[in-house]
Amino acid sequence: GTSFSRQTSELISRYKIGSLIAFSRNIKTHAQITKFNADAQRFAGRKLKAPLFLMIDQEGGMVTRVKVGTPLPSALAVGRMQDPAFIESYAKTNAELLAALGFNVNLSPVMDMSNPDMNSFISNRVFGSDPAQVAETSLAYAKGIAAAGLIPTAKHFPGLGGLVTDSHRQVARKNSSLEELEARDLVPFIRYSAQNFPKAIMMAHLSLPHVDPEGLPATYSEKLIQEILREKYGYTGLIMTDDLEMGGASISPDVGE
Repeated sequence: GTSFSRQTSELISRYKIGSLIAFSRNIKTHAQITKFNADAQRFAGRKLKAPLFLMIDQEGGMVTRVKVGTPLPSALAVGRMQDPAFIESYAKTNAELLAALGFNVNLSPVMDMSNPDMNSFISNRVFGSDPAQVAETSLAYAKGIAAAGLIPTAKHFPGLGGLVTDSHRQVARKNSSLEELEARDLVPFIRYSAQNFPKAIMMAHLSLPHVDPEGLPATYSEKLIQEILREKYGYTGLIMTDDLEMGGASISPDVGE
């Protein structure tokens, strides 16, 4: 809904929910969502004795939940500026608006890579197709978000770029080896992992059978999460799944399981 309701407060109380995410349908005006977030934090502080993560997907382009006077450019357009200092400042300004509305986590930047001239479901949500350029621009974007006091979220580890399969509908599959991934898709994530600001990474509903022979989506893969992301790359930040109601997460008919 668009207001902090009794139903929401009861769910937080019963299940000790630690985070809420706002979509476009939950946001009518800046004042309305600010009140929603303030009411939620006030309730959590009283009932749980801890603050909530209040999250939003504010990437720019087609994924812009909070509307402003001028439509925000896509990640691809931002990446083509090739000006990391400006990109960091731009991201900070955007994140300062989110902070003023009460959000503390932005589910951005997208660190996937994709050739914009080729068919891909992820389209212009990416900063580009060159590993070094995407690493530099997406890291600048993440630093800008962090400078505004929000937690940035790199997504979608280990990289959905270049895939036609939409993980919203079914499990995506990539037959790359770990060595191939480290030469391309993982470059931005490895650089991001070494940063010392508070940060998060979102896992992809992506199966990598040549990396994890079990064939599980990265979302559920101990090999990818624990052995590679945590131990090999030394990442100590928050790890979260992508939406578990997406088709790509369906390894069981029971979403609870």
